[in-house]
Amino acid sequence: MKLSPQQWQRFRSIVEQVDDCPLERRAALLDEATAGDDELRAAVESALDGSDVPNAFLRPIDSGLAGAVIAESAVREAVARRIGPYRLTEVAAVGGMGTVYRAERDDGQFSKQVAVKLLHGPLNSPEAKRRFACEQQALATLEHPNIARLLDGGTAQDGTAYLVMELVDGEPIDEYCDGRDLGVCARLKLFRSVCSAVSYAHQNLIVHRDLKPGNILVTVDGAPKLVDFGIARILDEAGADGSSDATITELRAMTPQYGSPEQIRGEKIATVSEVYSLGVVLYELLSGTRPYDLRGRTPTEVERIVCEKDPPPPSSVIAAPDGRRRLAGDLDTIVRKAMHRDATRRYASVQQLSDDIGRYLDGFPVVARRDSLSYRAAKFVRRHRAGVTAVALIFLSLTAGLIGTLAGLTRARSANNLASAEARRAAREADKASQVARFVQELLASADPMGPSGSQVTLRELLDTAGARIDTELTGHPQVQAVLNRMIGASYLQLGLFKDAEPRLWAAVDYHRSAAQSDQFERADAMESLGVYLSRNLAVAEAETWFRSALKIRAGAQANADTARLLTELAGALAQMGRRQEAEKHLREALAIRRSALGDSDTSVAATLDQLGSLFAAAGDAVEAESLYRQSLAIRESQFGRRHSSIVSSHQLLARLFMRTGDEARAESAYREAVALARELKSHHRMAVVQPLLDLSLLLQHQNRIEQAESALIEAHETAASVLSPWHYVRMTTAHRLGGFLIARKRFEEAEIYVRQTYDALREHVGADHPSTNALRSQLVKIYEALGRNDAIAALADEPTESAGDYDQSIRLQTRDARSM
Repeated sequence: MKLSPQQWQRFRSIVEQVDDCPLERRAALLDEATAGDDELRAAVESALDGSDVPNAFLRPIDSGLAGAVIAESAVREAVARRIGPYRLTEVAAVGGMGTVYRAERDDGQFSKQVAVKLLHGPLNSPEAKRRFACEQQALATLEHPNIARLLDGGTAQDGTAYLVMELVDGEPIDEYCDGRDLGVCARLKLFRSVCSAVSYAHQNLIVHRDLKPGNILVTVDGAPKLVDFGIARILDEAGADGSSDATITELRAMTPQYGSPEQIRGEKIATVSEVYSLGVVLYELLSGTRPYDLRGRTPTEVERIVCEKDPPPPSSVIAAPDGRRRLAGDLDTIVRKAMHRDATRRYASVQQLSDDIGRYLDGFPVVARRDSLSYRAAKFVRRHRAGVTAVALIFLSLTAGLIGTLAGLTRARSANNLASAEARRAAREADKASQVARFVQELLASADPMGPSGSQVTLRELLDTAGARIDTELTGHPQVQAVLNRMIGASYLQLGLFKDAEPRLWAAVDYHRSAAQSDQFERADAMESLGVYLSRNLAVAEAETWFRSALKIRAGAQANADTARLLTELAGALAQMGRRQEAEKHLREALAIRRSALGDSDTSVAATLDQLGSLFAAAGDAVEAESLYRQSLAIRESQFGRRHSSIVSSHQLLARLFMRTGDEARAESAYREAVALARELKSHHRMAVVQPLLDLSLLLQHQNRIEQAESALIEAHETAASVLSPWHYVRMTTAHRLGGFLIARKRFEEAEIYVRQTYDALREHVGADHPSTNALRSQLVKIYEALGRNDAIAALADEPTESAGDYDQSIRLQTRDARSM
């Protein structure tokens, strides 16, 4: 049966419309759709019966490519044709850009089964041929176990371009997973292998441009293989000869169901576009359905849906209740971040997507949950493993500032014997240092229960008071304001009060941007503090810019502890971006500075060894990671003995490493050692037990030791609640974790207590419209639905939703260019 290109276009649309409709309605729908075209109707009926038409024709493609779809007879007539030394034997698949045939080599030299792809249409122009040759050469360099190899290629006598590829006998990844009823973890591990292949291609400056289950085949031994790089495009658009042409393969060659918004719009394709496509594949693997139903849609409708609508979370479309529970939360968030319509809000690379899935599989917080205070809290606690209370943090921060300013005062006074210009500068320095010292002393006095206030002042009140006084009492002293804004902003940041930290840190930087003259090292400190803030909020690319600007300022001075600290912060940002080798380079540089300046046994050396260890752990080098962690532990034991919060942190790091390697017995032993040591600490260090208990609980839940897991969670929450205010992120973390545990066990009445606590604190702290607050509100609705409390659901819906500030938007809009500094 031979159809014209116009009939093929209608054929595809009709098949997609009719395929899923009830049988009793098919006849009427076919009458209307085919409008008396008997030949077309026969083709559709044949396709619906599963005969005569290759399955690939039934897959959605961009309707704008309909003119490129050739008639079936032309496809089949190519069988038995020779392409070079290969004879085509049967059709394997048909797509918008070409037809794939099984083929065998029969030139008498040797026998080999291969796949040959013939591209639709000849390459007529010299530039098209040049471009094809360049891409063919680039594709030939791909050597990865999860990528089907390109063996040969060229142009036939009639001008048809062809590619000879490794023949992969396998099933599409979705069919493979469904056919074997694979669980979520098994699907995620398989998907990470796919990510590894795509990431490898990106590192070689090649994008696939049509990632979908049909192009990800899984062999009988369970190995996924990426196929059909025939429409790939070299990222280096200048081409092999340095020319700047970028138009040869701009045709939107992709499947709309898996295409990113920028692909649908016909914009330039980048690696982040493939993050989106992989997000769609992941969505389908987890939920069993596609995020959008684009069947029968016009190109305009497709663009409107993909570019303007957010798909429902995977957990909301899966039927099984246990599946909904498994996907809700982290996995929903990972998919949502990968599929974000704004490319700048997605994972910056496929490797970052894969790493986040790895964190989920290992039971650790995921980067995608950057909007969640509880997740930021978990990361913060791991970074500051000394486990000190917030009181100690603020006191140490302000005391450090006082010591620094008094030292500045001493230096300024000693400069009085210099020349007159230097003496004036020294006087200004002395005045600034005196004002800062006096301000800090008065602030500390206000927190004294025997002081002027007559009562204990909360930490947040202390910082809020300081900020108000900076804004009102020091308006005539902008340099002093800048110093104190940085100090207060950094203290807010240490406490996890990110929204409060942001304006203070920007104010400090803005002063140095506008001041005709400012102290260069204070300028570097302001840049570093702002970089830390951005890094903690995962704006790591911007953070890198500020860190490097600060390093440039410090480059003229002798390397010291400040330089080492800055290098470790930069390394942390680079590690988040997947730039492991650069991160390791800067960490080793910081380690050398600290050892030279402070000696091999300084605790800062131990902290740097821990960072290096975490870098190797993330890269899968468990042996090197454990060696570095144990070196760090030895330093801390030599300094503090065994009863110290930093010793607790070292055992916790080892436990997480053992979890990553799958050695749960050693992991549990290390976690229990950390918990036991933390319990032995003095009362003001009792918060050190919280994070090890939370991690231990995850391990116990994984082993289905539910009662022990619950006991660990309760102790963690009760410890945090006995020390911290309801709004503190660590306390919210423990309450949220305990609430989630109880929900999973359908103990909804108990769960409501903890989830409500966290929701109320978030609502007050970050605003009713913040994503974290919205997530907790949704969780409360589910609890009330389970309890049949419609009144409580109505009350939630009636609550005012004025936002305390669009936190994410403020980060994005206020990020500025550090290079102008």
